[in-house]
Amino acid sequence: DNQNYGSSAVIPEEVIPELNYSEEPSSPITLEMRSFADVNISPNSSP
Repeated sequence: DNQNYGSSAVIPEEVIPELNYSEEPSSPITLEMRSFADVNISPNSSP
């Protein structure tokens, strides 16, 4: 179990929002993470 937890921590933050969004799109944390990820995905687009 400990090894699995460590592996999870290694997963990049970019993948976390996608996984959570797929599982619970209604979760407030997911919405916040998705918004943050959206800004990171296109930093050039942002003013």
